[in-house]
Amino acid sequence: MSDHTRRTFALVVWFAARAGGQNPKESIVFRFQVKENADVFSWFPLQLGNRWVYKDSLKSQREKYQSREYMQDSRSGSDLGFPIDDRYPTCRATWLREILVKGHHRIPHGLVVLTQERITDVRYSFSKQIEDADKESWLSDARIWLGDSRKKVSVRQVRRLIHGNAVYRLALGDWNDEQNSPTKWLEDVDTRTPEFFFPLKLGLRWAESELEQREYRRVLRRDAGSPPPGTFWFWVVNKELPEGLFSLFHGVTNGAGNIWFKKGVGTTRELSRELLSGYIWHYVSELDVFTPVRHQQ
Repeated sequence: MSDHTRRTFALVVWFAARAGGQNPKESIVFRFQVKENADVFSWFPLQLGNRWVYKDSLKSQREKYQSREYMQDSRSGSDLGFPIDDRYPTCRATWLREILVKGHHRIPHGLVVLTQERITDVRYSFSKQIEDADKESWLSDARIWLGDSRKKVSVRQVRRLIHGNAVYRLALGDWNDEQNSPTKWLEDVDTRTPEFFFPLKLGLRWAESELEQREYRRVLRRDAGSPPPGTFWFWVVNKELPEGLFSLFHGVTNGAGNIWFKKGVGTTRELSRELLSGYIWHYVSELDVFTPVRHQQ
């Protein structure tokens, strides 16, 4: 097993442990088993004019600086575990991210919600040892989180589709901007992994529909000695907290993360850890302000 594989495996195992481990068979609920209809807007308030402001931060350093022993450090009180070792060159960025619901568009698949994401107050810091070429490479990869990471202010449009009880984040190829209509690629939406699925409840999990069915069959076979269902590629509701707050865990082969979601508000906190392009990336997002528009009934 290579060092990269060991580190990836250790990372996901650490997050899985904090996801609450494997749920007992009777507590696992796949989304296709949920029969009740959910009022998506009561869970995720995507009404016109609603606004969220997040304080985001990104910290990364080259994977080669991470010793296996240091990667396995999971001291209590550390949100992310395997903390980046500040003894080595590190890149950082902080910014504000404003999300504003700008439009609704009804299509045969459901309701498309257009949001505008405005990123401002971007600030960078680099360790003195980092060369200019490495800074350019890092800024290029940071676009995943920051959009055009070379600008102090950037604006991008994000579309989501409310389809039944699910909310899907649309990819660029799903929408024709000139015609303001969906493309043929959206026809397979039922097979995709939703961004969210409601109502949230402890033990609920969702992924691509084919993967859900395969893991469901494994659950049914557990009495015959089949391995327990996995968490890779699934969203799993691993904690139900007071006041309508839920913790969601997501594990993939190159990292993992957690989202805290509050009914009637949306995402309140997000943590993720990824291995990408030879760097380890910590991303943290904290809700600063949620401003709902009072709509007439």
